[in-house]
Amino acid sequence: MTQAKNRTRARGEFPRLNLSAETRAKFNDLLGEAPKLGLDPERVEAAGLPGLRALLALKQAAESGTAKKRDAHLGQLQSTMRLLQYRKHPELVQQLQARAMALQGRGGDTEVAHVTVGEIVLPRALQTRAVIEALGRAAGEAGIPLSHLRVGSGRNSINPRTGLPEFADSSEEPMEEITVTVPREEGLVQAPQDLPDEFKVYGDPGGGVNQYGTPAAMGVIGAASHAWTASGRAPFSVGDLSNSSGTKYPGHVSVDHRNGTGIDIRPIRTDGSGGRTNYTAPDYDREATQRLVDTLHATGGVRAIHYNDPAITGVIPDKSGLGKDSHIHDNHLHVQVDPNWRRPASR
Repeated sequence: MTQAKNRTRARGEFPRLNLSAETRAKFNDLLGEAPKLGLDPERVEAAGLPGLRALLALKQAAESGTAKKRDAHLGQLQSTMRLLQYRKHPELVQQLQARAMALQGRGGDTEVAHVTVGEIVLPRALQTRAVIEALGRAAGEAGIPLSHLRVGSGRNSINPRTGLPEFADSSEEPMEEITVTVPREEGLVQAPQDLPDEFKVYGDPGGGVNQYGTPAAMGVIGAASHAWTASGRAPFSVGDLSNSSGTKYPGHVSVDHRNGTGIDIRPIRTDGSGGRTNYTAPDYDREATQRLVDTLHATGGVRAIHYNDPAITGVIPDKSGLGKDSHIHDNHLHVQVDPNWRRPASR
C-alpha cells in the first residue's frame, strides 16, 4: 500500500491538509488546547499549519517553568506569526499577540484586558470579605452580576476582534446585553471552573476534565444558575458533561455524555452545601430539588431530565427513560439539552 493510500482527506477538520490518521489525531488534540489558551480554535484551524505551529509555541511558552524557556518559546511564536499573513488572519494574530503579552506579566499577572481610564482594578490583596460583599451589593443594585466583572470567570464580555475581555460601564452599554456566555457557536467548551457565586463544580477526576459541553449546555447552566442564585439560594453543583475529545469515558454510556448535551447536576441538600446526596437520604431537600427541576425547564433549553425520585414532576425515571430499571440516577439529575438552543440576550 502506498503512502498516499495511508492518508485520508480531511472532512470538516483541516480540509486543506492531506494527513495520516495518527497526525490528524495529534493535530486535533493540540487544537483542543486552543480555548484554554484564549484562542479561537476555528481561526487556528483556518490558518493551517502556521496556525498550529503558533498554537504549539504559545502552549509551550505557557507551560515553561522558567522565564528563559518562556522567552525562547515566545521568540518561536513571533517567528511563526510572521507566516500567518496578518491580512488573511488578523483576528488570530491579534489573539496571539495579546496572549504573548499576557504571558510576560509580572507578579502573577496572566491576563490582558480592555479597560477604560477611571475604572478601578481590585488586586486580590484588597479582596477582603467585607469589600466583596459591598461590591456584590453595589453590583446587585446596578443589575450586574459580580461574576461578570471577575477576570477569567467565563462570564466576561469578549471583544470579538481581539478575543480579550472588556468591562463596559452599565450606563453606556448594559452588561447583561453584551455578556458572552460561550466563546464560540460550535464544538465543545469547558464549563467555567471558578464561579462560586453562580454554581459549584465536582467530578472524578476534577479540574473540569469531563466538563466540556456545547454552547447550548453552557447556556442552560448559565441561565439556570443565574435564576437560581438570584432567588437567594446557594449555588447548585454541576458534575460531568463530556470530555474535550467527545469520546467515551468511564461511568457514562449515553451519547449525550459524548456530544456535550448531557449535564449531571446534584439534587439539593437541606444544608445547601452542594454535596453528595440522593432522594432517599435524610439530608435530601425534595422541595428545593423540585424547584431546581422547574428552573432548568424554564430556561427553554432542556429536552428531558432523568431522575428517579417518584415524587418529583418533570423528570423521567431510569426504567422508562433509559430502557432499564436501575439506580444510576438516584443521586443526580441527568439533564438532556437541545443542542440548537441558545440563551437569549436580555437587557
